[in-house]
Amino acid sequence: MGHFMFVGIHSVDYIHFSKIARKPEFRSKILTSHEMKSLMLKSFPTRYIAMMYCAKIAFIKAMGGSASGCRMNEISVLFDYNESPYISLLGRTKIRFEARKCKISVSASYNKYTAEAIVLLYPVVK
Repeated sequence: MGHFMFVGIHSVDYIHFSKIARKPEFRSKILTSHEMKSLMLKSFPTRYIAMMYCAKIAFIKAMGGSASGCRMNEISVLFDYNESPYISLLGRTKIRFEARKCKISVSASYNKYTAEAIVLLYPVVK
């Protein structure tokens, strides 16, 4: 990977997205079991689902888009005790990411109209 940094960014119209996010089939398609557990504690707030979705798409873009072979259900976007997002990977997506020998930084936010996320993949410095 060298000294390159890869960036992915994505945003969604919150009003439009909230209609889609209410559908259980959509949530089960894009959310991992870890995310479902986390959201159950928060009563499934749409703003979190929107930020998770944006972070997943931004991660996939940073990895090289659809050609990266990353799957939404192998990308968990979780929130720490400060409500800061972080990404945890599973399966083939994790293997592909680890081959790059880099770290992930993610930032996600929302307002009344949009949710957005930016993901940086940067080399591990030894």
